[in-house]
Amino acid sequence: SVPADLSVVGFDNVEMAEFFQPPLTTIHQHRNQLGAAAAREVLELLNQNKRSGARIETIPVRFVERGSTAPRPPAK
Repeated sequence: SVPADLSVVGFDNVEMAEFFQPPLTTIHQHRNQLGAAAAREVLELLNQNKRSGARIETIPVRFVERGSTAPRPPAK
């Protein structure tokens, strides 16, 4: 039984998440920022701007709490 026995968290905050029973707790990522970062990478590769090694770019996310998670039980 969710969330009584098991908490469930999704990722991407799809539009249907709030309509599930119970509504799905999820991680929201900014798709526009993610797409812009990917486009910058592609343009740099196409323009032959060589980099040394991999680059890590962090895109902020937001926790969207809904009904599929319960509070942590007290320690025994």
